[in-house]
Formats: sequence, structure tokens, C-alpha cells
Amino acid sequence: MRPDTGMILRGTTWYLKVDVPTDVRAEFGRTQVWKSLRTGDLREAKARATTQRAALQSQWDIIREARRPKAQPQPLSDRDIQYAALHVFAGLDVAPEVSPLIAGLCSCCGPVGTGLQTRSG
Repeated sequence: MRPDTGMILRGTTWYLKVDVPTDVRAEFGRTQVWKSLRTGDLREAKARATTQRAALQSQWDIIREARRPKAQPQPLSDRDIQYAALHVFAGLDVAPEVSPLIAGLCSCCGPVGTGLQTRSG
């Protein structure tokens, strides 16, 4: 059985040597990683190397994700606010003097408070 790429036998212990991808080196703080696989058995070393590689890849993915710009919340338009308010009021008992003011304003669900709400789609 041949060792996997990056596996090195030093004395009686297998090590994993992995180059850090150039795009994460600054944040990771190293250009190369050496990990003892803590075994002299090649079969066990291969299994541990696979686990170690996956853990390193996960760390590098986290660094890359942290670098991505986050979506900025968009301000709500007056129409969006009105739409949301109408849908909140639709589920509430609205005072009689307010009901005529909001009745019929929402085109997607019919006059609010009349029981004629419909869902499109």
C-alpha cells in the first residue's frame, strides 16, 4: 500500500503535510501545515489524513465565507410598509372608526376585515 500525497513517515510516525491555499494564507497565518497522524500504521494514517484534510478545508472555507460581503438590508418603501400593516390589521379586530380607512386598500387579499380575503397563486 502506498501513502497518500502529503503523507510522510518520520521515524515510526506518519505526518500529513499540506500547503495552505494562497488565498487564505494571510488569515490562516501559515503557508504549510504539518500534522502528526499519531500512528505508524499506514492504513490508519490514511484514514486520519482524510479526516485532517477535511478539517483543514473546513477552516479555509470558514475564512473564505467570512470574507464575502454580507447582503445589506434594503429599506422598505412606503408601499411595503402599508402592505405589511394591512396584513397585520387583517388578523386583528380593528376599531370601527379605523376599519373604513383600511378597507379595500390591499389589492392582493380583498377588503380587510370583510372576510373576502383571497390568496393568489
